[in-house]
Amino acid sequence: NYFAGYGFNKSHSTAYAYLAYRTAYLKAHYPSHFLAALLTSEAERGVTSQVARYINECEALGIKILPPDINESDFNFTVVKGDIRFGLSAVKNVGEGSVRALIEAREKRGKFTSLFDICEVADSKVLNRKVIESLIKAGALDSLGWRRSQMFHLVDKVIEYAHEMQEIKSSKQSFLFGSGQIEPPPIPPEVEEMPEWDESLTLSYEKDALGLYITGHPLAKFGKQLKRLISQPISQLDEEKDFNSEIRVARI
Repeated sequence: NYFAGYGFNKSHSTAYAYLAYRTAYLKAHYPSHFLAALLTSEAERGVTSQVARYINECEALGIKILPPDINESDFNFTVVKGDIRFGLSAVKNVGEGSVRALIEAREKRGKFTSLFDICEVADSKVLNRKVIESLIKAGALDSLGWRRSQMFHLVDKVIEYAHEMQEIKSSKQSFLFGSGQIEPPPIPPEVEEMPEWDESLTLSYEKDALGLYITGHPLAKFGKQLKRLISQPISQLDEEKDFNSEIRVARI
């Protein structure tokens, strides 16, 4: 009681109560915006377990989590008609410079129409092989109309094509100033027909690029059996008060 008299004064507790009231109000009346802000905060901190936890909470509230999309996503998580769209900054190996460059190019010239289109307009310094592969693995290029397997197979050829296009742009500038010759434009690489990755590989790559699964989960087919075996997901174990309790873990 003596410590309580000076260690946690009323002004301090009032500030905490006010903060709790405001956040509770936002969650109750603007759940999508509130959770989008939380997801952005945890993604910036790199706490994947918390991102997964809040995504589960979104699903429990009936809020859909839309995958990252090169033509629709912003830098951070955003609200789209009550649902939440993944931000491009949440994709691993895609730094802030790359995301800013892609969004700026999209805003200047409109939506991207192909993988060649992206590589042609973006600076190769910020859009390298690792960035492109991570975007493909995350499903951020699905809206371009090709299978992920096809785009992944084309990465090297696309980068080479984009490099040639950049050289042609430079030669045009030299020609305008009275030097150099204009080279004919290169022919875009042919997109080979091939099957899409199987579900296991698709999910594995999503986990690599996002730190979690978006389009499904390897354990989804065993949902009923798991409910009988476990009581809660691993992401909630930090809330466990009884440190002597026994824990059963299920995974593939």
